[in-house]
Amino acid sequence: MCIDTKHGLDILKRFLQELEVEGNLPLHFHIDLIVKAASLVMKSNIFKFGDCFFLQQRGCAMGTPFACVYATIYFWMHEKHVLIPKNNKTMPLLVRYIDDIFGIILEGGNDGMSSDEIKQLEADLNAFGPGILTWDMDKPSKSIDYLDLTITIDNGRITTQTFCMPLNLYQYITTLSNHPFSIIKGMIYGILKQYYRQNSNREDYFKNDMLFYKYLTKRGWQADTIDAIFIRAHNKIVMQSKQPPSITTTQDDTSLKKLIILHHVYHSHGISRKEIRAAYDKCLGSLLSRDTNDGGLGIERTIVAFHRPPNLRDLLQSSILRQVEGSEVSTYFGG
Repeated sequence: MCIDTKHGLDILKRFLQELEVEGNLPLHFHIDLIVKAASLVMKSNIFKFGDCFFLQQRGCAMGTPFACVYATIYFWMHEKHVLIPKNNKTMPLLVRYIDDIFGIILEGGNDGMSSDEIKQLEADLNAFGPGILTWDMDKPSKSIDYLDLTITIDNGRITTQTFCMPLNLYQYITTLSNHPFSIIKGMIYGILKQYYRQNSNREDYFKNDMLFYKYLTKRGWQADTIDAIFIRAHNKIVMQSKQPPSITTTQDDTSLKKLIILHHVYHSHGISRKEIRAAYDKCLGSLLSRDTNDGGLGIERTIVAFHRPPNLRDLLQSSILRQVEGSEVSTYFGG
């Protein structure tokens, strides 16, 4: 988001002050310290382009972990104090993901927005701060693409289906990729579960499943390998959908002290998790599981975790700009 820095920091401070008044901040929370740290991030963002270094002087600090949080807080204050109160009777829903806004409005009649009020809503969206942050608002419609969903109002009922960008290349991992087989199983289950949640109409769910299946076969996966995975994943998802949602609890920090994670570089022809665990149990398991008073570490749980080795992408996909000799960035900014 292109946010004026001074206005953005003022809004951040106001946001924290409101939380403090509401009693939603810890005791002795240092608001000024947080704002000062945010100012440091927003005013000191240095990035490299070619053989030159630049100091960003306008807008939200690009590439910083704080940028999305900052942008979300910034416009939420405008939504909270202007957009929602002003349109609460004619706009039943207003949601936003960073810089993508979705809303449902009542249009026409005695209870809905007139064309002039819709224009005023668009003007209100752009009436926050010095004016460098602007929004493009689509015309009201019964159906719209928002993030990875197509959302439709049909006879007073909201339905959704999966939306994919036309330029999506569907570059799923291939059979030649050096990944554990559990990765493809987890990927199929995760994507089918996402489709099941996204599609109100089960026909759309099955259509996306079949497209996903087709893309995997084009990436080299054989039917006799993935058919059973698809069937098991679907059956598991349907079974889970019929069960009440489980309640998760925060894990006790002390339990992490009794956990050990064994990291190993994965190779498709290398040692397996089962073999690593067997070697650990034989050589160290009984020793490390002993109580600390008996000379052990009190380990109660062991996880074998693989991480990938360096691959061709690390060598070929460089984030450093390739510069032609004599046309370096510094030749354009040398003055």
